[in-house]
Amino acid sequence: MTNGATGSEPVATQLIRLFWICISLIGEEIITAALTLPFVSLLMKRVNKRQAWIYGAIIGSLLFGMLHFRAYDWNLYQMLVPIGLGRLPFTWLWVKSDSLWPAVVTHILYDVLIFLPAILLGI
Repeated sequence: MTNGATGSEPVATQLIRLFWICISLIGEEIITAALTLPFVSLLMKRVNKRQAWIYGAIIGSLLFGMLHFRAYDWNLYQMLVPIGLGRLPFTWLWVKSDSLWPAVVTHILYDVLIFLPAILLGI
C-alpha cells in the first residue's frame, strides 16, 4: 500500500523511517547531555549553578551543532544558529525537569511535525 504519490515508498517503509528518526532523536539528546554535563561540572567551580548551566548549555548546544558539519556542508551559520542554539529549548526542558525525557518527547514531536509532511510526500 502506498500513499498515492508517484514513486513514493510504502507506508510501512515510511513508518519504519519515522521510527528510526525517533531513535536518532533520543541519541541526539543523550549526545547533547554528554557534551553539556562536563562543561557544567567545570563551570560550577568558577560560577554559580545557574550561570554554569547557562554557559554549559550554550557550549554543549554549539558543539552539538558542529556535529552536523556534513549534513549542512560546513555552513557554520546553519550548524551553530538554527541547529546548535535552536536546541536550547530542549536543554531547558531537560534542566527544568531534571530528566532527559521531556526534552526527548518534545524534540521528537517537533521534528516529526517538521519532517512528517516530507516523509509522507516522499520528498
